[in-house]
Amino acid sequence: MRSAWLVAILVLLLGCGHKAPPLPPEKLTPVGIVHVRPIVSPEELVLAVEVSDSYVSKGRKTDRVFLYAKRCNLNCEKCVDIYRYSSKPGWFFIEDSVPEVGRCYKIGGRTEEDVSFTPYVFLLFPKPFPNSPELEVSHLDASSVAFRVEGCEGVLLYRRDPSDFYGYMPHMVVRSSDVVDRTVVEGRTYCYEARCFVEDRGVWFVSYPSTEVCVRPEDLEPPSVPKNLSGFYHKGVVKLVWDSVEAPDLAGYYVYVKKGKKWVRLNSRPLKVTVYTYRIAEKVKDLTFAVSSVDKRGNESAKSKPVVINW
Repeated sequence: MRSAWLVAILVLLLGCGHKAPPLPPEKLTPVGIVHVRPIVSPEELVLAVEVSDSYVSKGRKTDRVFLYAKRCNLNCEKCVDIYRYSSKPGWFFIEDSVPEVGRCYKIGGRTEEDVSFTPYVFLLFPKPFPNSPELEVSHLDASSVAFRVEGCEGVLLYRRDPSDFYGYMPHMVVRSSDVVDRTVVEGRTYCYEARCFVEDRGVWFVSYPSTEVCVRPEDLEPPSVPKNLSGFYHKGVVKLVWDSVEAPDLAGYYVYVKKGKKWVRLNSRPLKVTVYTYRIAEKVKDLTFAVSSVDKRGNESAKSKPVVINW
């Protein structure tokens, strides 16, 4: 009986400290390369490669990957290394010379746990580059910048801060001559350049850049001009009324009276209402009035159609 207890205790002790069994191979399959975008310009070839941090088994991640790229002939033989780098998973940008003949590229790698992921192989053939575009600002306000880009089938719009450089990847990809960036912040300065591109079998062939344009998004657009200004005189007082202006940032209205050839503003702060009372102090038989609208940034509209009050 005692020997049976000893055997049980020995089995228990031997079992302690054992490692869990390794995960089966299918659980260690990394997602690996999820996106490759070759971008060929007259200046260089860039392979933009996105690598996932995940394994096929949900919840398992890797903190570092090792990536390589090889340039080969069209038979995908006689390869030379052009890139080897380790970093956190994410985007990798591989530079190479501009191709003059067809090439084969092989991109692969492994995780920090030394598990290889499936290589990505593709062929690249040279193609004529499109012409450089013309880039012009067509509209600017506090929350957006609109451009007109002439001469492109597709547009790659690049953006940078004045103290930084343009990145490899465009800020926007648009297949239209009208491009609107709605991700700006009022008061900050942004610089832009555009490139025309054509796509062939997943490869972007892009032009030289346009002339750079730098802008500072601001609200420079005044509210609408007030309409239907009217008024009447009664016992030394002129009453003015007009239609309200619909604007989300409306601050109010200014009222003007004409004295000689000059307009004189009657209120120092914008009125919140669409009525105004003016007490006559001048010894004149008629007076001319007008009103304008103003927003919270101080942008003032043109004056309304004037009204002449007689008495």
